[in-house]
Amino acid sequence: MAGLVLEPLEVAGPLRWRWLLRTEEGEALASHQVALPAGDYEHRGFTDLYRFLRWQADPDRRVVSEAQLTAQVGDWIGRQALGEPVLAALLDEAPVTVRVPVPAELAFLPYRPWEIAAGGGLVLGRKQVRFVFDLAGTRRPPRRAVAPNGRRPGAVHPVHLRHGRPLEPAPGPRRHPETRRARRSGTRRPRRPADLIHPRGGRKRPGECGDLPPCSGISTPDGFRK
Repeated sequence: MAGLVLEPLEVAGPLRWRWLLRTEEGEALASHQVALPAGDYEHRGFTDLYRFLRWQADPDRRVVSEAQLTAQVGDWIGRQALGEPVLAALLDEAPVTVRVPVPAELAFLPYRPWEIAAGGGLVLGRKQVRFVFDLAGTRRPPRRAVAPNGRRPGAVHPVHLRHGRPLEPAPGPRRHPETRRARRSGTRRPRRPADLIHPRGGRKRPGECGDLPPCSGISTPDGFRK
């Protein structure tokens, strides 16, 4: 068989749903109503097997103790989390790859140790039963574009509404047309002619030419100062 689908239906929370095991063509093979007893000792190993074994195993005989606890949690998963009908059908179809659609309410499913589920001394992982999780149901819709001011394009704040119409934006400070044109073109303000710059800095005044005789500081077209 090419593959199976283990689909959670009728989800009523993280502890209650119904498994439907079917083929890719839609033929139902098994079903089980899940009601996880969260107060069970093995439920702690189901939610976090690594931490459960680290803290619950006997440190004097850790290897043997961890193997016993793993088998205990695996039997619990086979009875409670998968259900005996679903577990038996998976073992009958082994080796097989099982696709599991993951709804948003059960986003934790890919992080549970399903391969250690066992029944009658048979473990799914040892029988080459593999689970592949389809996370399409857990993906969030793409976020809408947001403008730099924190609003969506085209959105109008309620404060800016008056009689159902958006108010016109307040006019900004007016600038001289030449200033706006210079800013848009990226040009600087025209510099003063060099002959109007005082040698010690600042702007020359008429008749002030450093060590030269008094003059107006303006050059004639032929290059001589007045």
